[in-house]
Amino acid sequence: MQANDIDYSALTEPLTREDVQAYIDVYSFPDKLPARKVFGATAVIIVVIVLLFFVSGGLTTETMITAGIAVLAVCALAIAVVLKDDRPKLVTKRAKFFKFAQTNNATALFYPEPNEYPGTLFQQGIVRMIPEAIRFMDGVEIGNYTHEIEMTRYSSSTKWGYVRIPMTRRLPHMLLDAKSNDMFSIISNIPGGFTKDQVLKLSSNFNEYFTLYAPKEYERDALYIFTPDVMAALIDFVSKFDVEIVDTDLILYTPGHHPMGDATYLRELWQVIDTIRGEVSHQGKRYSDARIDDKTVNVVDKPGKRLKRKLPMFAVIYVIIVAVCSVWFVVEMINIHM
Repeated sequence: MQANDIDYSALTEPLTREDVQAYIDVYSFPDKLPARKVFGATAVIIVVIVLLFFVSGGLTTETMITAGIAVLAVCALAIAVVLKDDRPKLVTKRAKFFKFAQTNNATALFYPEPNEYPGTLFQQGIVRMIPEAIRFMDGVEIGNYTHEIEMTRYSSSTKWGYVRIPMTRRLPHMLLDAKSNDMFSIISNIPGGFTKDQVLKLSSNFNEYFTLYAPKEYERDALYIFTPDVMAALIDFVSKFDVEIVDTDLILYTPGHHPMGDATYLRELWQVIDTIRGEVSHQGKRYSDARIDDKTVNVVDKPGKRLKRKLPMFAVIYVIIVAVCSVWFVVEMINIHM
């Protein structure tokens, strides 16, 4: 599948009732409001009842009636806002996306299991979900991913758009961290992170755009993949993306969800996919791990399968606290027995 083969008409033409019904026949219409909406409406009612109880003490009957009517009106408005049914809008959006997939002999995916994906981002967070994705016949998948990271009593939700491109050969695990989407071009936006001793410096121009992580002792393998032509294509086309090579997947990440209903955006994204897939796949199709005796097998030796992660900051702090407390306890015990 090439960029010029994609038919975007389903995203630009009006949706018919038959189109919506075709989606419902496969995925059905959501028959329940989200639990958070029901919870929100209940919370509004409870708050209003509590307020009325506390303010009713010193009011006259006439004032109480006026205040009660006003509060009930506000309460009704708040509940109407909270319980606003977004399901028809969601179904319309998904029906158009579903039609786009069908038109291109692709598969529309809604909430597939992200744990089955090998990429680094898909292993992060306490809650992981892929709200929508489309998988084309050649295996290219474009989708949106959301994960929540727990922070003490609270959680932080982060959205990503991704492109998953299959390759024929299994390559060492490598990550290109784009500096354009890092904080101050220094602090990586990739959660988890990898140890700095795996950073590989390439040409000075390339290092201005990306930080390349490659497994130790796989530096020559990385140089085999990232030739000057490949580096030039990465700078020209994907300098705003983080790029990961893992197993037989080439994955592009971008902060924020892809606008999946925007034909212009998807058309430009496919131009990027064609270029990068062509460059990396062409260079990688002849790759074989020198540590494997049989060059015909499509495997990478264990040290090259995954980059080494650095300890999370909370783990480092925890170790320091435990160490300090242990030293303090030992010193105190010594002083007691002296």
